[in-house]
Amino acid sequence: MSLSHHLHRTLSPRTTLIVAIAAALVAAAGAAAAGTTPDMPAEMRSALQRDLGLSPALLPERMKHEAAAERTEAEARRALGRSFAGSWLEAGADGSVRQVVAAAGSTRTSIAGAELRRVRHSLADLEAAMARLNAQVALPMLARQSQIQSWRIDLPTNSVVVTVDEGALERGIDFAATSGVDAAAIRFETAKVRPELAVDLFGGQRYNLPGGGYCSVGFNARNSAGTRFYLTAGHCGRVGTLTTLTSGAGLGVFDGSVFPSRDWAVVRITNSTVVQRGRVVNYAGGSILVSGSTPASIGASICRSGARTGYRCGTVRATNVTVNYSAGAVTGLTETTACIGQGDSGGSYITPSGQAQGVASGGRLSVPPGENCTTGGTPISWHQPVRPILSNYGLTLLLGP
Repeated sequence: MSLSHHLHRTLSPRTTLIVAIAAALVAAAGAAAAGTTPDMPAEMRSALQRDLGLSPALLPERMKHEAAAERTEAEARRALGRSFAGSWLEAGADGSVRQVVAAAGSTRTSIAGAELRRVRHSLADLEAAMARLNAQVALPMLARQSQIQSWRIDLPTNSVVVTVDEGALERGIDFAATSGVDAAAIRFETAKVRPELAVDLFGGQRYNLPGGGYCSVGFNARNSAGTRFYLTAGHCGRVGTLTTLTSGAGLGVFDGSVFPSRDWAVVRITNSTVVQRGRVVNYAGGSILVSGSTPASIGASICRSGARTGYRCGTVRATNVTVNYSAGAVTGLTETTACIGQGDSGGSYITPSGQAQGVASGGRLSVPPGENCTTGGTPISWHQPVRPILSNYGLTLLLGP
């Protein structure tokens, strides 16, 4: 048997992050239509007031208009026909909101429940312009023009807005001209920041450390204020250590770390594009839902996920184990027969039923460090149980989906 070792990986093989565009839908119903604050979680009410600049008195008024907006728009479409140029909610300087309906060429003078505005282009015209721009997506020339960031229908300005990098206005004009779209329907904007995909952060995924090393994400968690963290191994980094995604983009900073005596850490997520998921990646194209944190019994099956060796399973051999690493002893660990490799440190241990067990600490393997679990005898690995980490930092485990 080889000597015990930690699993902070210093090589950099590629792993795949799962990406997705994150979306949220806020629905208002009955109570809003009656002019009272809808029955919504206090956290949502607080966030709406904070991010939309609403006073407590204006929130019910906004919800009332949002509840009626779909019906008013449907009525406006029927009344205006091809002249319909869109409908939107418009906020005033005082936070009040009104619904606006736009019309191109209609003789109507009013729409019930909304302000009617005259514009040049119908919605059908703008959608046709969008279709012309979209038809260029497959053209090789667009792939070479990464400075063209996006295009969209902007109802309040009655135009299709093409957004480009700063200094790339001429490229945007060429792009629009090549499409054959009516120049009168196009407006250009510049943006300093490039578009980025939102990154789904799963347990078991890789994160990079300064100097070329890497470890693995354990589980996502949050505190009572909603601050986002992920759990990992303490030996992966000290407080203040920065972490990055495999793309090189910033991910977070170690906010708490203990090693030796314990082997746990929490990383505060600082990248706003990261979307936490209550799941553990299984390295087979899917993931395992995190449904709780009930400790597994001795002899029970258990699996672990990490950036080096992927998804590996075994059984629980012992709990409350003390391991005397070369850097110092760590107490309170759980021992399993799940194979582990360097770079798996901090990764997730989870039962087949989705109960989060802990974060990877180290192992004693009958194969050289860094091997991929395909040779040698029965491996041994240890993980730091998850519940003490959550308790120590006042965090709540993020459950699936």
